Amino acid sequence: MDGCSLAPDFDFTLCCDRHDVRYWPGGSKDERRHADLEFRQCVEAADHPLLAGIYYYGVRIGGSPYLPTPWRWGFGWDYPRGYQDCGNE
Repeated sequence: MDGCSLAPDFDFTLCCDRHDVRYWPGGSKDERRHADLEFRQCVEAADHPLLAGIYYYGVRIGGSPYLPTPWRWGFGWDYPRGYQDCGNE
């Protein structure tokens, strides 16, 4: 976990760390969408509604499993991984 990868954590580092934990194993498109929505809600609850929207769209775009980044969806697996249903492995 590295907080909000390449973005300021402000006072919601815990939101970013929880999001990292959800991203590590990857999973389905729906699981990713749910993880990103939970992240947005967490940042909103930390009293940062504007940043919540900005960061949400940032993770929706930058967290794609098809990008060779260290913060992509399913970064705990070798690249490329794509979307997977982890329950079927």
